[in-house]
Amino acid sequence: MSETLTGKKLELRNRFKETHGYWSKCWNDLLEVDDEFFETLLDCYSVPRERRALEPKVKDFIYIAVNAVTTNLYEPALRVHVQNAFKHGAKFEELLEIFQMISLLGVHTFTTGLPTFVDIYGKEKIDWKLDARKINLKEEYIKQKGNWNEYWDGLLAIDPEFFEKYLGMASLPDKREYVDVKTKELIYIAVDINATHLYEPGLKTHIKNALRVGATIDEILETYQIAFSIGMHTFITGMPILMEEFEKAVSNRKDCNLLEEKSNQVNEV
Repeated sequence: MSETLTGKKLELRNRFKETHGYWSKCWNDLLEVDDEFFETLLDCYSVPRERRALEPKVKDFIYIAVNAVTTNLYEPALRVHVQNAFKHGAKFEELLEIFQMISLLGVHTFTTGLPTFVDIYGKEKIDWKLDARKINLKEEYIKQKGNWNEYWDGLLAIDPEFFEKYLGMASLPDKREYVDVKTKELIYIAVDINATHLYEPGLKTHIKNALRVGATIDEILETYQIAFSIGMHTFITGMPILMEEFEKAVSNRKDCNLLEEKSNQVNEV
C-alpha cells in the first residue's frame, strides 16, 4: 500500500499522532483501506488521552503496566509509553518500581490455585492453627498492604516460609514510595482488569484501596479506558500480516491466471 496520505486520511493520521504521541507505519494500511473504521477507532481510543482526570505521566504509567504485564508483554507499545513517560518527566526509579509492582502478578498462581488444591486435598488435613510466626506474618502483611483476604490463609498455613519471602518482595515497592499510593492502586487495577488477565478478586481489593486513598470515579474509569486500549494491538500486529498475505494471494492468482492462459494456448495449438 502507498505510504502517502492526503486529505481526510492525512488529518486523521495527524490527529492520532498528536493525541497518542506516536505514529506507526502499520496504521497506514488500516487508514488507507478503511478510514471510516479508523476514525471510529481513533475516537474511542483517544478518550482517556483527551480527558484530564489523570495527569499525562500517570496515564503513561498505566499504559506501561498494561503492556509490560506478563499476560501481555507487548513490546512495541511498551517502548512508546516508556518514551512518552520520560518526555512527561518520569524518573527511572518510578518506572523501575512499576516493573517491580507488576512482576508480582505471578502470585495469583497461589491466590487462585491454592484454594482449589485445599478443596481437593482436604481442609481437614491442614493445620490451620496460627503459631507466633504465622501471626506475625499476617499482622505484617496487613500493616504493609492494609488488607487481608481469605485466599492468603492457605499459603500462610501450608508454607509460611514462602509467604514470608513473597511478603518481602511485595513490600519493597511500598516502602520506597517512588510512585504515590493512589497511582499504585490505579496501576494494580489496570493490571487486574486487563483483558489478558481479568482477575476479579484482586480488582475488588484494589478498587477498595484506591477509593480509600482518594481516587475518584473519573480516575478509575480512565484507568479502565487505558486498559481497554490493548484492543488496538489487533491492528498493530494483524494489519501488516493481512496486507502481506493479501498481496501474496493476489500475486498467486495472477500467476495462476497466466499459467491457465498458457495452458489454453498450448491446447489450442
